[in-house]
Amino acid sequence: MDLLDLDRQLFAIINQNAFHNFVLDRLMIVVSSHSLWVALLLLAIIRAVISKDRELWRLIALVILAVAVSDSFCAYALKPWVARWRPCHELAAVALPGGRCGGLYGFPSNHAVNAGAVVAVLAQFAHLVRRRWIVAAASAALLVALSRVWLGVHYPADVAAGLLFGVIVGSAVAASFKLWRGERA
Repeated sequence: MDLLDLDRQLFAIINQNAFHNFVLDRLMIVVSSHSLWVALLLLAIIRAVISKDRELWRLIALVILAVAVSDSFCAYALKPWVARWRPCHELAAVALPGGRCGGLYGFPSNHAVNAGAVVAVLAQFAHLVRRRWIVAAASAALLVALSRVWLGVHYPADVAAGLLFGVIVGSAVAASFKLWRGERA
């Protein structure tokens, strides 16, 4: 068995399971939506406005920059270059609780890339963020990755690579900012 076969088998275990039901399917749709991250961003902005914390504003800007870089690079460079089809375009029996398959290519998952970038930036600035928020963001990132497979739009390797690439990009953005400010990266 090669890695692609293993990836397909893991996909089948997660996507085509007996646990699909209205509640879990809806939960995965919500977790996978951008609304969750936008709501968290708005809460952070509200906190920054109320506290007038300049460091928090910088952190918010770095998170936005890291997501913009990782999302754009994956969508416009990596996906077309790798050109790996999404399982919902390639396989016959795919559960699609969200009802949509998305674009043709799925490697890497942009949702996972963006979630990984957010976690990496927060981790690089742990002195500004409570540890429980970093753990919550990492947990949310893993749940987002799982949701993409559950919803039938990505293989497990798509989301694993996405998380890894997001962490690399987020760490690079944070380290670049620290070097620019003359801090130890």
